[in-house]
Amino acid sequence: FLRVEPTQVDFGRLVVGQAEARVVTVINAGRAPMEGTWALTGEGFRADDGIPTRALVGSTPLTVLCAPDHVGVFDGALQIT
Repeated sequence: FLRVEPTQVDFGRLVVGQAEARVVTVINAGRAPMEGTWALTGEGFRADDGIPTRALVGSTPLTVLCAPDHVGVFDGALQIT
């Protein structure tokens, strides 16, 4: 039982080359840690401290950075399988 809060993040208007950070929280409502493959998709998105491979029971914060290298609209997603 994993969920991510918030479910959507708006980085607003950014300057090319500027990075903006937002924290999302992965919540594991189960009784044991869950291991899996985590991927942060989308051009210009990356995890500040790397992507974890395990969701501990309770909450795991994940700092997501958006750092566009050109003008445009960017969409990304956190996938956990």
